[in-house]
Amino acid sequence: MMFLKTPQASLVYTFDWSDALPAGVLILSVSHTVPAGLTKISDSTDVDGKMSSVDVGGGTHGGLYVVNALALLNNGESVPDSFTVRVFA
Repeated sequence: MMFLKTPQASLVYTFDWSDALPAGVLILSVSHTVPAGLTKISDSTDVDGKMSSVDVGGGTHGGLYVVNALALLNNGESVPDSFTVRVFA
């Protein structure tokens, strides 16, 4: 999944974990990793809604960045996901 943004824009990207969770398994936490060049402004996790969000800003025109997320589950497993951000002026 790829998103476009300008260097000045701050955009919230949302991960929907519901399809990745087996029945009865809950999210304990989600960590969002933003690469150098982008700025993580904030992030949040809604364990009941099985969603997490990360607000990113910055970037350099023409830059291609991968933002990673890792959900830790109450059954001891973890589920990775990511998206790509392309920055344009």
